[in-house]
Amino acid sequence: MQTDEDVGKMSQATPSLIEESCKETRKRQGKRLTPVHLKQCIMHAQNFDFLKEVVAQVPDPV
Repeated sequence: MQTDEDVGKMSQATPSLIEESCKETRKRQGKRLTPVHLKQCIMHAQNFDFLKEVVAQVPDPV
């Protein structure tokens, strides 16, 4: 649970994760950022390795 002070605050890693995921989306000629793009970014970037368990349930692209 978050305390009232924490509500609305964003982790410092969030903008860089979104930025890297957007790059992945553009590289694949995509128009929408999907959970798969986030997963690929998390799986390939060493600084996001703590999120691997979170995205493990996202299906791999076909």
